[in-house]
Amino acid sequence: MNIAPKRTEKNDWMSDLLARKGYYVSGHSNFSERLGLPKDVVVVIRHFRLYVSTLPEVILLTLEWKNGFKDGTTSGIQTSEAFKDIQKVFPSLHILSFSPDAGQFELDTMGLMNGRKLREWFSSIDNRYLTNQGRVKPINVSSNDGFADWTRANLTPECVINDFDGLLCPTKQLPGVLIELKRPKQDIRYWSPYRNDRGNYQSVASIAKDTGLENRTIAYNIDNQAIVALHKDVVWNAIDQSLHSYYCVLPSQEAIAVPLENRFILKELQSRN
Repeated sequence: MNIAPKRTEKNDWMSDLLARKGYYVSGHSNFSERLGLPKDVVVVIRHFRLYVSTLPEVILLTLEWKNGFKDGTTSGIQTSEAFKDIQKVFPSLHILSFSPDAGQFELDTMGLMNGRKLREWFSSIDNRYLTNQGRVKPINVSSNDGFADWTRANLTPECVINDFDGLLCPTKQLPGVLIELKRPKQDIRYWSPYRNDRGNYQSVASIAKDTGLENRTIAYNIDNQAIVALHKDVVWNAIDQSLHSYYCVLPSQEAIAVPLENRFILKELQSRN
């Protein structure tokens, strides 16, 4: 029997804080509104990278329309200031609209297409995206939205697919920031990035380096808004087979500030997980 996957809960005090500070927060209603969309349209920035590659081949702005969508919605989004802002950072950004059951799609201004056409598009970028299609995961693993379900069933497991949780685009005065959010149940002071997630961290590190963005991972506890753990520049060290980062526990407001204040001392950390 097929059981519908649990949906990942993204809206909480940290995502609200990021949105108030001007970040584009995947899955947050503020992101939808800044694009001129209804609040219930779920907007996520995603990147895709085959394991054999060093940089992501695909970056998508995905839009999940709860009540369906009409052909031609993409053109209006492309004229929004928010989209232009993000596109300056990611010139190859594509817009993908889809219905909740992922039965129909609109990619950029190519018109409506079915799942087969979308698979062909991925294959046109690199045919390895369709090698050994479908990924098997336990049913208790949560899913972000219907498109995440579609990728599990239709793309190779030999690729990294990850969301940008928070993006602050650069200005003439300040650098931009990529933020990966982690919400462990354990005390954040004793948490470190998981080695099993190294593919995601490698992709984010490559993107941050290529675009000149700061690379921050923030771990926070849902019941403690006072402090968070900042892990800056998480990178994979092949020699000791672990993730390394620069680590500090600091007030939540300060962890997302640009620039970071020099009074917070970041110490090098080797992953314990």
